[in-house]
Amino acid sequence: MGKCGGHELNYISDVDVVFVFEPVDGADDNVALRAATQLAANLMQVCSEQTSAGTIWPVDAALRPEGKSGPLVRTLASHEGYYERWAKTWEFQALLKARPVAGDKQLGADYLEMVAPLVWSAASREGFVQDVQSMRRRVLDHLPAADAQRQLKLGSGGLRDVEFAVQLLQLVHGRTDEEVRSSTTLTALAELTAAGYVGREDGRTLHDAYCFLRTLEHRIQLFDLQRTHVVPDDEESLRRLGRSLGYLKAPVRGLTEQWLHHRREVKRLHEKLFYRPLLSAVARIPGEEARLTPKRALDWLAALGYLDPTAALGHLEALTAGVSRTAAIQRSLLPVMLEWFADSPDPDAGLWGFRRISESLGSTHWYLRLLRDEGEVAERLARVLATSRYATDLLEREPNGVKLLGENLTPLNSTAIGAEMRASAKRQAKVDDAARAIRAVRRRELLRIATGELVDENDELDVGKGLTALTDATFAATLDLAERAVREARGLDEAPTRMAVIAMGRYGGLELSYGSDADVMFVHDPVEGLTRRSRRSMPKLSSSNCAGCWRCPRPTRRSRSTPTCGPKASRVRWCGRWSPTGPTTRGGRRSGSSRPCCVRSPSSGIRTCCGASWR
Repeated sequence: MGKCGGHELNYISDVDVVFVFEPVDGADDNVALRAATQLAANLMQVCSEQTSAGTIWPVDAALRPEGKSGPLVRTLASHEGYYERWAKTWEFQALLKARPVAGDKQLGADYLEMVAPLVWSAASREGFVQDVQSMRRRVLDHLPAADAQRQLKLGSGGLRDVEFAVQLLQLVHGRTDEEVRSSTTLTALAELTAAGYVGREDGRTLHDAYCFLRTLEHRIQLFDLQRTHVVPDDEESLRRLGRSLGYLKAPVRGLTEQWLHHRREVKRLHEKLFYRPLLSAVARIPGEEARLTPKRALDWLAALGYLDPTAALGHLEALTAGVSRTAAIQRSLLPVMLEWFADSPDPDAGLWGFRRISESLGSTHWYLRLLRDEGEVAERLARVLATSRYATDLLEREPNGVKLLGENLTPLNSTAIGAEMRASAKRQAKVDDAARAIRAVRRRELLRIATGELVDENDELDVGKGLTALTDATFAATLDLAERAVREARGLDEAPTRMAVIAMGRYGGLELSYGSDADVMFVHDPVEGLTRRSRRSMPKLSSSNCAGCWRCPRPTRRSRSTPTCGPKASRVRWCGRWSPTGPTTRGGRRSGSSRPCCVRSPSSGIRTCCGASWR
């Protein structure tokens, strides 16, 4: 057991063992028990006894069932009965290192064969992941305060953090993947990395840190052969350790910097892997279902609520086919994703959308890593894909929007959005490219608002204000772009008129929804000295191009009494003369719902006035 079982003994390690015996044919059970107990006790005494020639090694049998309170030896059936009924979570974790080292080889093999199914089903126990995490926290809480920061083995960022993270990943994923069941920490880490459960860079970092910490532990113990895991704090000892590790010019500084670097990295990756939200979700799935074997898949998919299990199975086969790293990560993700889809309104659409997104982004370096390492992102993605076709369409058109699911989904204000839109547009030489840049920002912010509502971060009021702010910013940016196009076409240095876009109806009242029209009026105020033709053509072209940037139909002039764009004085006269209910209403809507959403003048540039009243 322990380091001996994992081929990881130090120079001064205890040797952790468990004794198992079986009476030979015809022997009395009590006689066999006494003989086995005496043999085990004498073995421990011989190995641990202090003599003039020294000690072989201390033997510790405390990892046996019931610990030091239990019998020193047990039969195979007794071990099995205990592990099936009474064993705690940490005992299955300890059994990861079990291997036969002495005595009857067949009995040792039978012991491993008996415990293996129990070990690899332990993760399905209620609260398993939380139990392992709590145990690690208890170890940290019981460290002496004076040694906690210099503890190489048990302290935060130490050897135990690497071992606990690797063992937890093994117990969760090893249920269905026999390739990650090694009893040696570094071998198991390499297997987990190769299978995609740990990122390549994270795997290399943990490997290097573990090797360094192990080497440092050996150097500390070799000096006077004392069992210690505390890094000394006196300069002489640090200098000796630094030089033994190859830091010859500045041994104290070199050793300290390297040790603190590895400790920080281990702490960071331990928290990332050990407390990964996806682990708890994977552990809750029974091992048979986590395998996703075709034989059981159809019935399981139908039971989850998929209306077309055959099509769903086809998506699963397409996502998990082959032996690539991408397929391996998908196989670990999909059991959980399928249940999250099933908890949403349309699981079939969710799985189909996930396949399309995965085929689009599966070759990128960040997509599957993000879903594997950030459980919240994976859960949000599943909910969005299986709830809203509108949001799914936005994700397909803006694949990098998957990253947005891990960010704050509160809608941005119009000032921030408008600044980004104008900056993106200015970087484009052509007007069409600039319009596409503005639409890309708008599409991303629509996704932020929609997903925020779907995951219950934004309420109806937030959505209305967010959509209105986004529309304000889009109008401001596109009006600027439209006037730029007109000035370039006519060779003008500046616009010959001031322009404003007046928001009306639900848009004016900050009450937009996803399918709302943006009801607006275009108003302009010509500068002095222009001809009548110039006064009329500039705003018409600007408003037409502004609408074109949205890719919506060009505003039409249905009658003389409803002009598309006119001077400020003309608009006021029209409201007073032709509006059916006078200047205070328009088409049955109160003019109190109208407001300027953007204003453009030759001197002031663009500004947005969200929420201001128009007088």
